[in-house]
Amino acid sequence: MSGDFKFDFSKRKPKGKRVKPVPENLDENAKEYRERARAERKRFVDATDTEFWLCLCFPSPAEMTRWRERFGFGEEHRIYAYRDIADRLASYKPARSSAVAFGAGVGFVGGLGFAEKTPDPLAGVKYTDDLEKDCLAELSALHKALVSARSPEKLVEPTDSEHWFAIAFPLRDDKDSFLAEYGLRKLGDKYLDGMAVARKLGGEL
Repeated sequence: MSGDFKFDFSKRKPKGKRVKPVPENLDENAKEYRERARAERKRFVDATDTEFWLCLCFPSPAEMTRWRERFGFGEEHRIYAYRDIADRLASYKPARSSAVAFGAGVGFVGGLGFAEKTPDPLAGVKYTDDLEKDCLAELSALHKALVSARSPEKLVEPTDSEHWFAIAFPLRDDKDSFLAEYGLRKLGDKYLDGMAVARKLGGEL
């Protein structure tokens, strides 16, 4: 190696564009960006949300008439803005909201709509201690029960009805707040049994 070779430890000037230092407020900028992105996301969801309304369903026009007589609104197939009916419902708001919904179920009359229990076909048989006659009487009773048997009526969901009206809210959050304040969340969040709602708010129609 030549003795004329020397290492140059002098500070060299950087070539090209200098890299800017990382700003001290980077976290604040990122936080502000996240907040703006979150706000834009909420605006988009609110603008495209279809879950801002409730539909109250009734078994027949007669029940809807009784609802109107009690609450002062409820024309069939009409969509109400909540701001227009809020005052009519305000007096029915429970003192302390509850998520428990009494009287809800499959049947319109309240409770779970289980099929009626089949009666005992041998309940009317009169026994005589004569085995042959008693067997014939039981056979006759069973035959009569089988011949007259009918399929149970299909249980119908309360919301499977053509008789309804709807309540529209500005936003989904407003609808959810309404359900919570009136203790109706257990009844559903879109299609509700109008009879169950009436019971929850103030009694049978």
